[in-house]
Amino acid sequence: MTDVILRLNDQQRVVVDEMLAHPALPSTLDDLVAAAIAHDAARPRDPRRSGPRPPARPPTPHDPDARVDEVVPACTSLGVALRAGDILRVEVAVDGQGADLNAFALDGSGRHFDAARTRSTTGLRPTTGAVLMSTAPEIALLEIVQDTAGPHDLGFPACSAGEFAAVTAQEDHSNCTDLQREMQRRWGVGPDHDPLNLWLPTDVLPDGRLCWWPCACRVGDHVDLRALADVLVIVNPCASDLFGASPWELGPIRVIVTGDGRAPAQPTGPRPAWRWRGLPVREVPTAVPAAWRAHVAAVRELGWLGFTDDAVVRAMLLRYWEGAVLGLGDVSR
Repeated sequence: MTDVILRLNDQQRVVVDEMLAHPALPSTLDDLVAAAIAHDAARPRDPRRSGPRPPARPPTPHDPDARVDEVVPACTSLGVALRAGDILRVEVAVDGQGADLNAFALDGSGRHFDAARTRSTTGLRPTTGAVLMSTAPEIALLEIVQDTAGPHDLGFPACSAGEFAAVTAQEDHSNCTDLQREMQRRWGVGPDHDPLNLWLPTDVLPDGRLCWWPCACRVGDHVDLRALADVLVIVNPCASDLFGASPWELGPIRVIVTGDGRAPAQPTGPRPAWRWRGLPVREVPTAVPAAWRAHVAAVRELGWLGFTDDAVVRAMLLRYWEGAVLGLGDVSR
C-alpha cells in the first residue's frame, strides 16, 4: 500500500461521508479509494488528453501603472469598472482554477452581458476575437483580444446553491450565483444572468446534452478582454469544489486592469459577506493498493488531474461520486 493524504474541505467531506454510507458502495475510505481508482482505470481514455498537460507560464510581472492588480481569494468576487479601451486580464493563479465572468453596461440602460446572444455569433466556446454582446438593444461590451488557454464556455449557467442541494445533503454549499449576487449588490446592478465560464472545457454530445472536462488551465494562463463600452465586470473564482471547475481545492484568481483613465464608477452598496471564505481543509490519510499504483502514477505523469498522487486520488474519488452515485456517465468526460 502507498499512503496518500487527501486534502478535503468540509463540503467535500460531506460527500465522502455520503458515499461511505451508501449501501452499494464500500464502507471504508481505503476500499472506496480503491474502487474510485478502478472506476477511473475503466473509463474510456479521452484522445484529447492523451498527451501531457501543457506547461505553466510565468505570471504577469507587476506593472506599477496598472489600475488594478489583485488576487481574488477563493469564495469571493471582484467588481471592476472599465472605460472603453481599458484592458482586463484574468489570470490563473492556481492550476486548474476556473472563473465566472459577467458584465453590466454602465450607460444607465440596464443592459448586461447576454450569453445566448453572444453564443449565437461566437458559438459555444469563444476565444480570441469573440465579442461579448449585451441584451437588446444589443451593444458590444467586451472583446477577447488575447487568450493563452481557451476556448471558454457559454453553455452552462453559474453553479447555484439549489444545484448542490439537489445532489448533496448541503443546503448552503459555496456557489458562483451567490458570489456574483454579493458583488452585484455592492455595485447596485442586476439581474442574475448566465456568465462566461473561463477555462471550462465543454462540448455537445450527439443527443444534445452538454458535457464538460475538468479545467486544465495552468498558472500564468490568462485571457485579455478589451472594453468596447463603459462596463462593470464581475469576476469570481469558480466555487464548485466537486465537478472539476476548480482543481478540487478552491483557489484564487488574479485580475489586472490597465488603461489611460480612471474607473468610470465606484461601488456604493454594502460590503459583501463572504461566508464560505476560508473553508477549513483537513488532511485525511488513506492508501493506494499496490495493484493500482501504476495507474495513479500514469495519470499523475500526464498531469490532467493533478501532479501529485494526493491530488490525483482526490480527483478520482470525487469523479467516482459523479459517476457511481450521480450517474453522470459521459456528461463528465
